[in-house]
Amino acid sequence: MHVIDESARQVLDAVLRGEADFGLSFTGSQESALRFEALTRERYVLAMPRNHRWARRKEVAWSELAGQRLVSVSRDSANRLLLDQATADLPQQPVAWYECNHVAGALALVEGGLGLAVLPQLALPPGHSQVCGVPLIAPDLWRTLGLLQRRDRMLSPAAEALRQRLVQLHAVD
Repeated sequence: MHVIDESARQVLDAVLRGEADFGLSFTGSQESALRFEALTRERYVLAMPRNHRWARRKEVAWSELAGQRLVSVSRDSANRLLLDQATADLPQQPVAWYECNHVAGALALVEGGLGLAVLPQLALPPGHSQVCGVPLIAPDLWRTLGLLQRRDRMLSPAAEALRQRLVQLHAVD
């Protein structure tokens, strides 16, 4: 089994080209050649060091991010497209001080104390010792993660077993 750990666009392309049996992503549900099987929904949160003054808050409004030192994923990221759409109508746009190609890189910069980052909730391991996530509001922003598979492709037994396990573990309520 070969696992491709890349951006949502690269995962989508690998599935479309037949280089991957299936993909786990939040993009691609509009592709007619693919079947998208929703697994779970996750909220975007503001990741910050546990000692940050906002760490004990129940929520943070997007408008409060203006003027904050932010870490962001790159403009090529599908996550970034969602984030830019969510902030498009704000009177003052949040500005990224640092950009990373992957969510894991942004989390590492938050761990290092270089800023705050808007990340999908599942990017933060439960009980992380250094970083916590506070839900963002106004607007709430969620994404649906699911499995992408070519409609015309049968899965190998190993790939089908993994797909079934993922469905069992993360089935949407």
